[in-house]
Parts: sequence; structure tokens; C-alpha cells
Amino acid sequence: MKRISMTYGQVLFELGIKKESLQKAQDMLHENEELLSALENPTITKKKKKMWWKSCFRMI
Repeated sequence: MKRISMTYGQVLFELGIKKESLQKAQDMLHENEELLSALENPTITKKKKKMWWKSCFRMI
């Protein structure tokens, strides 16, 4: 698990995503159970999920 966490952390750092943006995204997921369920749903394509994430980060 630690290696995965380090990998994700490195990617977020390289993308230049701010800690505040990550906190807002986390809050958004906690407040919107439907979005979280959709992102966890294996029948929804990765392309569609990526599109949702991009639109979420534009709102932040």
C-alpha cells in the first residue's frame, strides 16, 4: 500500500495539483454519494469517469 500511495503522491505532485484542490475534491465526494458511486461503478467507462473528474476540477 505504501508504494501505491507514493506513486499517487508523485503523480499529483508532477501534475501540480494543489493540496487545497485535493481537499475540495475529497469534500465534493463526501457530499455527493451519487458521484462517488458512479466513479466506483465498473460499468462506467474510464473515459467517462475521466471526463467527470476534469469537470469537477474545473469547478474547484
